[in-house]
Amino acid sequence: MGGYDVHFEDREYEVREFLNNVLKLERVAFIYGPFGAGKTTFLKTIAEAMEGGDTMFVYYDYNPAIIRESMPEIMAYVGYGVKNAVLEALKSIEVGMPISAAGFTLSMNLGKVIDVIIDVLRRHGGELSRIENVVFVIDEYDRYLREKLRDFEYHDISGVAGGFAQCVEHRDVMERTFKDLAQKRLYFIFALSDQAALDVADKLGGKGHSTPYLFWNLPRRSFENILNEVLRHVRANVDVELLWQLLGGNMRELDELVNNYDWDVAMWLRENAINRIKNTFDNYCKAGRCGSISKVLNELIENGNSAARELNLGEFVGQPDIVRGYFGLLEGNVMVRLLGAWRLSGTSDVQGEPWFGNDYAYQIPAYYWALRTMIERRAVNVSPDDVVRTIRENAKTMP
Repeated sequence: MGGYDVHFEDREYEVREFLNNVLKLERVAFIYGPFGAGKTTFLKTIAEAMEGGDTMFVYYDYNPAIIRESMPEIMAYVGYGVKNAVLEALKSIEVGMPISAAGFTLSMNLGKVIDVIIDVLRRHGGELSRIENVVFVIDEYDRYLREKLRDFEYHDISGVAGGFAQCVEHRDVMERTFKDLAQKRLYFIFALSDQAALDVADKLGGKGHSTPYLFWNLPRRSFENILNEVLRHVRANVDVELLWQLLGGNMRELDELVNNYDWDVAMWLRENAINRIKNTFDNYCKAGRCGSISKVLNELIENGNSAARELNLGEFVGQPDIVRGYFGLLEGNVMVRLLGAWRLSGTSDVQGEPWFGNDYAYQIPAYYWALRTMIERRAVNVSPDDVVRTIRENAKTMP
């Protein structure tokens, strides 16, 4: 992490769930969760670990650097003997406009990718005869569509995922689309961060065994282990409990704090949490849904107070199952929906924490504490000190 030698930490639970549930049936799967939870690291580690066995991963990575180049990074995880042949064949493909196959649209020239893999399988049939499973992973494509193509409705994911679901449900469609590859067990995995993209999973309604899987931030013990590893390399006066209450095990935000803010918690909190809430409210206003961010906050407080009284939940302080991602907080990726998802990650560490509800949660605790401070002060202009004070007065585990 950020130049420090920090290893992949404590995801055994997720590995078991992935192998026993995600790869249990041919399916379309959506693995989603907070930005920075570690979805990409997890999937690539799984692919590398299974390399050389009976499973081949074909991995499309649309990370931010790739977005700027308008090209996905294509990786193949397969036995060493044919790995180079697969990689060279995949690299020869030009990424251009979507093409049609079997009656539906395939983006990223995926139809060409299928043809290339089939060709490699034919030329190296003896060496690849043991391959029984082929897993297509499409990572951060929602981000690419939003930031590069300005497709905020994710029509492309909907079309591709729907096409894959047709293949899973109808053998004749699978055989027409994937030809010889249809003799293998095929899995289609979308790794998503944008909550709006999850609407695609809802629209499929279970077709093609489509299932959303929640991948959460690291559990507390693992987060503290990594933090202690980092602290062995640097001298910093760090309040471990406060960092847990702010980051909640999110490794991307820890990396931000260490490398971009030099452990300046106040600056990080102002720019990455307080301003994130204010910018989300501002975007909600710009969409013509409210006049000012102060009015958004006031409306949120009024609605929250009514719901808290109606549900007998006591004082409204931003509880996630009351806020429910309204006022742009879901689209702005401040919150995440838990309802209807299979828990790929264990969440026992955060059950009962005020930022994690039954149906909704905040992506990192700092968003909850920043919004709670705004609610209690009835003002959007709050300081990092105000937020830290709220944490120290209300967090169960703070001294």
